[in-house]
Amino acid sequence: MNRPFIITFISGAVLILIFALYKTVMADDNSLRSDFLTPPPPSVFAQPISDTVAYKLFSDYHQSNNEKDSKGVLRTGDKAIVQFYVDQEQLIEPLKAKALALGKEFLGLSAIPAYNLADSSHTLIWVAVVDADSTAGVKRELMLPKSGERWSDYIYDYTLACPEMCVENSNWLWNTNWVE
Repeated sequence: MNRPFIITFISGAVLILIFALYKTVMADDNSLRSDFLTPPPPSVFAQPISDTVAYKLFSDYHQSNNEKDSKGVLRTGDKAIVQFYVDQEQLIEPLKAKALALGKEFLGLSAIPAYNLADSSHTLIWVAVVDADSTAGVKRELMLPKSGERWSDYIYDYTLACPEMCVENSNWLWNTNWVE
């Protein structure tokens, strides 16, 4: 056989073998590739908005200039719901305490739209969101009971709905200029 061909063939085979070993080691050793394993930073969902944007969102939902003519989908009886109120002491604190008792980190609340046939009203049921992962990462999950536990210790329907119980200055929401 031709000597230059053999040298080229062996050199190429050695290079391919070295490359294959490198890829195998890099694929098996996660410590070298940890930058791919770290989760991306959490997105910011809540953002402050201007009074103009807030009013636009509000009026686009109600499609009216007053509460009586509101086209809002969420209703109590025949009246549109203008707002929901979440109470710190009656709702947030009990859910935080339950999460703490279970050794979970309380992250927030999940609002689940619901309908009460008894009084023809829309409502929100509330469930705590906790960190299910005890490591450095955050894994959000609903705090729900295990088999045999009472669901009433985990899920709340404590939502004061306007117009049933309006906060004193709720009528300001119908102003075309929220700054006034």
